Amino acid sequence: MRVCFLISFLVAIVFYSAQAQTIQDSLSTIERQRIELRDQQARLKAKQDSLVNERVLLERRQATQQQQGLQKQQEQLNAQPKQQIIYTYQQPSSSTILKREVKNIIGLAPLHIFITGVEVFYERSISKHSSLQWNVGYHNMDYYPETDNNGNVNTYNSSSDRPAAVFLTNRNKVASSGIRVQMQYKSYLFQEAGALRKLHIGPSLLYKQDELTIMTNYNNSSYSSYTPIYEQFFAQALTGAVDVGYNIHFLRYFSVDPFVGFSYTVPLTGKAEVNKVHVDFLNPYKQGLILRTGVTIGYTF
Repeated sequence: MRVCFLISFLVAIVFYSAQAQTIQDSLSTIERQRIELRDQQARLKAKQDSLVNERVLLERRQATQQQQGLQKQQEQLNAQPKQQIIYTYQQPSSSTILKREVKNIIGLAPLHIFITGVEVFYERSISKHSSLQWNVGYHNMDYYPETDNNGNVNTYNSSSDRPAAVFLTNRNKVASSGIRVQMQYKSYLFQEAGALRKLHIGPSLLYKQDELTIMTNYNNSSYSSYTPIYEQFFAQALTGAVDVGYNIHFLRYFSVDPFVGFSYTVPLTGKAEVNKVHVDFLNPYKQGLILRTGVTIGYTF
């Protein structure tokens, strides 16, 4: 019994001695790792301090070089002879003064005054070298013969001095009135001049309508008294055209724009009405191509 106890005691001593040795080895390993980690931290701190020192030295070197460069530039400036700076004022030319930015033109077509009518227009630049123009016109002329107290026609002589007598080409045409609305696109060809100045080309679309009064009852053999009977004709048409013009500015605020082009008329009413209302060149209503020309005068702003 004692022998068994002694053997157990010896085994326990050996076991715990082995455990103690293992623990001692683990503590030694941990201590060794702690020392290695401390050495690594010390090396990292030394490297960081070295980098900081290098950055400080680099900044100092750059500052020194900049200061030396500034000193060298100052020495070069001091070495150059001093020059007197003279400021001069150059008066702009008359063309520069007169040329101003223009985006709008409003005015009229004066040729319509001669046929007892009026046509106004408005032109607006839509880009650096193009514009849109809108025209609205109205005319009303008559050439009614004089009548006596009974309503009978006496003579034409007293009416022959009216301007309308020139355009109402036949004596049986006694009155004409109408309206016209046109929109036109213009492309200005001189790049340096810009829109609303100098040479331009562009298409247009015109709508017009006219009402004509004709005296149908009269004596061809002599102009004795008779009672006139009137008949009215109404016509409509669309006209497409391409015009070439030259917009000239003068007196700073005004412009004149003569143009010439070709137009093609498409009647919207019957042939009988068109034949009666049609006037060659002045007021064409028959279908076909025809030369046209005109001029506008406007105020620029």
